Formats: sequence, C-alpha cells, structure tokens
Amino acid sequence: MNYYVQLTRILIVSFLLFCSCKKKNDFITPGSSAGAGPESEIPIDEIRIPDNFNFKTTQNVNTSLTFGPEMANTLLKFYDYTDDTKGVLLFSAATNSNGYINVTYDVPNHVNKIIAFNSVIGIPNETIFEVNYGELIKTNQPFIEKGTRRKSGSLSFTYHDTYNADGVPDNLVTPNDVIDDALLSVVSNSLPESSPVPTNNPQYIADGVESDVGLSGLADVWITFVHEGAGFRNALAFYTYDLSTPPATSADITNLSVILPNASFVNSRGGLLAGNKVYLGQFPANTGIGWVLIANGWNGTSVGNGLGVYYSNPDFNPESSASNRNHNVILNDDVRDILLIGFEDINREASNCDNDFNDLIFYVTANPYSSIITDDYEEVTQSTISDFDNDGFSDANDAYPSDPNKVADVYYPGENTLGTLLYEDLWPGLGDYDFNDLVMCYNYHFVTNASNEAVELNASFTMKAIGASYRNGFAFTLNTAPGNISSVSGQDNFNSLYTLSGGIEEQGSKSVIPVTDNNWKYMSRSGTSGFANTVQSESKVDDQTFNVSVIFNSPVSVSNLGGSPFDPFITIDQNRGKEVHLPGYEPTSLADNNIFQTFHDDTKLNEDKYYLTRTNLPWALHIPYDFKYCREKESISESYYYFNGWATSGGLSETDWYLDNSSKRNASKVFDK
Repeated sequence: MNYYVQLTRILIVSFLLFCSCKKKNDFITPGSSAGAGPESEIPIDEIRIPDNFNFKTTQNVNTSLTFGPEMANTLLKFYDYTDDTKGVLLFSAATNSNGYINVTYDVPNHVNKIIAFNSVIGIPNETIFEVNYGELIKTNQPFIEKGTRRKSGSLSFTYHDTYNADGVPDNLVTPNDVIDDALLSVVSNSLPESSPVPTNNPQYIADGVESDVGLSGLADVWITFVHEGAGFRNALAFYTYDLSTPPATSADITNLSVILPNASFVNSRGGLLAGNKVYLGQFPANTGIGWVLIANGWNGTSVGNGLGVYYSNPDFNPESSASNRNHNVILNDDVRDILLIGFEDINREASNCDNDFNDLIFYVTANPYSSIITDDYEEVTQSTISDFDNDGFSDANDAYPSDPNKVADVYYPGENTLGTLLYEDLWPGLGDYDFNDLVMCYNYHFVTNASNEAVELNASFTMKAIGASYRNGFAFTLNTAPGNISSVSGQDNFNSLYTLSGGIEEQGSKSVIPVTDNNWKYMSRSGTSGFANTVQSESKVDDQTFNVSVIFNSPVSVSNLGGSPFDPFITIDQNRGKEVHLPGYEPTSLADNNIFQTFHDDTKLNEDKYYLTRTNLPWALHIPYDFKYCREKESISESYYYFNGWATSGGLSETDWYLDNSSKRNASKVFDK
C-alpha cells in the first residue's frame, strides 16, 4: 500500500475512534494515586505484565475421585469452603456404578478448598479437598459447622464407660451389628438427608407420638450407631425413670449417663463405624428411657457444656413454640425388631436448621424385644428406594426425579451467585481502564445427566452499567456445532446485527449465541454524562436481565463447551466485524482481521495472543464474583489496590484482589448502587 494512503487511513481511523465516544481524555493515561497495595501507585500502562498472562480469574479443576461402591449412582454437591465455612454450591456431579467421578469444572482462583456432600446413610456425608494445581486432594481436616447456637448451662452427668482419644466407648459390643443395604434403604427412606420432617413426615412428631422408650417387662437394652449427618461432634446420653413418675423438668434428671462421648464417624472428627454397639444394661418393667443430645458436646478430650442440650422429652427443650420443641423421632421396625431413633442437633427456630432429624441416627434393640412398648410409634418405611424415572438414581438423590435425562446442576460461578464481565470498547485504541463501558453480570446453570453431560443451559445475564455512547452488542460462544443445538430462546436481535439460524450464529464447529445487538435499547441514559450507572452523582438506572435458554440435541461435556465464562464478547457500535473478547479468546470467523495490529492492539493470531496490548493489557476482564465496578474515569488499578500486584505476578499472587473487602479497594473510586 502507498505510504501516504496508509498514513491517511490511520489518521482517519484515529479521528473516528477519538470522536465516536463521548468520554473525555479516553487516551490519557490515568494518574497515579496512593493506595494500600504494593504496586497501586504505578500507572496501569507502566506495570510489567508477563507475556503469557491472560488475566484468567478461574482455575480448571479435575474432579477424578473414587468414593467406592457404597456410593454408586450418588449425587454429590461440591461447595467452596472458605474460613471453615461452607459457601456457595459450585457444581453437582454423579458417580457411576462403581462410585467414581471424573469431571472437570472451573472454579474461582480464590477458592482453595472444596467440600463435597453426599446424602448416603451409613457413611460420612462430607469430604474436604484442597485445590492443588487443578486437582482435588483429600484432606484430614474435619468439617466444622458454624452458626449461632445456644450454649447449654451446667450439665451434670456421668460416663457410661471409659472411652478412647476419639471419644469412642471402650465397652463396644463385639462383633458389630451388620448394617446391610436393606436396613440402610429403610433408614434412607424414613429419614432422608435434607428432607424436613415437619413438611414431609409430620406424623413423626405429631402430638401424642412417643419420643422416649418404655419397657413393659424386664429387658436387656442396647443401642447401635447407624449414621451422623452433622458438622458438630455431638454427645449422646440417656437416663431412666419410673414410667408412673416421669421427671417434670430437666432438673429432676439425676442419673444422666453419656453413652457416646463423640457420636461422629471415623475420618469425620470421630472414630465410630456404622454398626458399633453399646450395652446399656438390664432394666425392670415399667422403666422409661429418655435420650439427650449435647450438641457439639465433645471438646476433644471430654464432654463439655456444648452448644445446646436437646431432650427426647420436648417439654425440656428451649424453643419458644411448643410445636418446635421435638428434637427426636422414634420409628418402629417390626421386621427387624428395632426402634430407629433420629435426632436434630440445632435449635429448630434457627434459620439454618434443616429439620431432617438425621444429625444422629441409632437404633435400640432389646431382649426380649416384646418388652418394649411399641403402641405409640410410627412405622419405618419398608419399601425399596424409589426411582420414579428409572435412571439409576433414587428420587431423594436426584435433582430431577421425574426426568430420566436429568440428574444434577452445574453453576458458574456458583448457585445464586453472579460473575461479572467488564469491557473497554475503544479497541484497538487504549481506553481509560475503568472497565465500565459495559458491565454485564452472569450466571450459567447447566442441567446434566447421569453421565455428567449437559443437556440444557439456562444462562442469566444482568446488564448493570453502560459507560460509553457506542451501540454495542453482546454475545457468548459455545464450543459445540450449531447442529447440536435444538433451540435457543430469550435473545434480542431486533436490528439484525447477527445473521441467525434458529437463534444461533453459525461459526463452523462453534455456536455464537447473541444476547442483545444494542445494549442501549435496554438502559436509559442517567444524566448529562450520557451514560448509565457509572457517574455516582447521577440518578440510578434499573438493571436489565436477559434469560437465555439453550437445549442440546445430544448431551455434551460442560468442560468441552469451552470453559467458563464461555467466550462472552461485545460487538462495537453495530459493526459486526469489530469484536472485543476476553484476553486469550480467539475472535470469531466474522471478525475483521484488518483491525488487528493497529493502534495499541498486539493480537497475533498465529501465536495464540488475542486482545492484548503490546504491554499485555486487556480490553475485557472476567471476575467470578458480583464485582463492585469502577466509577467513570477511575482506573481499575487505582480503584483496587492489589490489581497491579496480581497482574505483574501473572496471577500467582493476590488472587482474591476483587473480593468485596473494603481493605482491598478505594471506596471513593468504585460505583455504589
């Protein structure tokens, strides 16, 4: 090309870029400010960023885990575990017929521990993993359930027998009882995990239903540990009384005896195994046996006051409403001659009480069993485990019990959690690095089958702010052929910016799913700036949400779809060929390649370098969090003290720089709705 023609072209493009946006000083480097971070005073265009850094805020985690045949066809739920607290649900995954899982999902970089929950009766329900270079490594750390609890007063008791360092009684009966699959099925059907008794089985705790054990004749009595579904290290005690003169108050109990100082599974902060059995003694006719659960009573060496004392006699319990005072259920199993007993270990008026009454499950046997008065107990559920849709997963262990093609849910970045996408739209020229030309929050919800493959995607996008005058569009890409998508709904393409077939813009082996072709159609300008929700002094504009549903013809692995956040990009000012992607994501086949390597863009298609400047700065960012974005003209490096440290380390340090923490940001520079 003639030198003067090329120079003229560059000058014209430069002029149009400069004039097309109403922002002032768009190409002026943001000034420095005194921040708390180690490199926050360095202007963003002067920091040294490694060549191979793509500003990725999520990590690819391989979940290749063997749980064993006892957890065959089991749905596990994986949560982040921060500061010993279970956080948001990240994903669910199904084991195969051998109890094995092999899936790969993305999780936020700041997540370094994950806790997996299962609902299988008879084994520990939680396992904690450390995230180590993309692998889940099982830890020996016990799960600690946090929350506000009522401390017990001074409790007077004795120990039924001596115990070891884990709180396991020394007088266990040998051999253990055999807890077979048929019994576990009965327990699972009768007291399923996370199934509220007041809602699903209110007859268990109805008025007049017995919650103590009564003997009509002389009998030897045992208890057998079956299960615990608690985060606490609970203690179990019992007391006896004459049925004709039961205690009127808890103060009348003078013979309280601790049977299980630490009613916790082995490898779950205790040492018990399902089937461990304790002999309570021989008791005469007309004896009543009451039960007491001391919530978190085991302190590591002995039983202390705990965080709540709950009695089988509801009159002794602390709830203000009498209807909430039941803390145990007793179910009669006349096939096996046992009384199945389940306890709830949290104040039932607390917001985090699940009311499933399986925080501790044990059963009572007697010789002769006929000496137990069984007239006032509900019966256990003897039927086999229900699997209505015949997909191999029980109804209680299936997120979609009536659909054989659906089993579990996978969320990005987590259930009921938003991620944030931030864009600068002056590409290929430099912007002001406030990253608010478009602020779009998202949540991806994949529905998966028994093979952990996606059959459906329900994506929610919430437009928070527009800090530019361009009429930009927004889309995302799935790494599956258009022919594998049955339908798409919830989009807008009124101006026909995208050429669609069945809601899809075909891109060879990939499918572009447009969300909107002009963001300004959905947000009004909030003041003299001409922007929406970026200038703090101007009136606020309502967020706008788009719900896009994608149905797949054939199930596909979520990880094979491209990895979160699935290549979201903007098209600039109704020019379909002018795309801005996250760094590291390649342009679509409709991108105008002539724009690359102009102005500040250093995209090198043959070197897998996309949408970065010559100093490796991006035009878009992804935050796996509901991010407090920058105000107009406030650079992200000055608004967030540790952004520079994160970028210059190549993402190895300051991985939580974006979290909602006042010590990590300058409040005067972030937008506050």
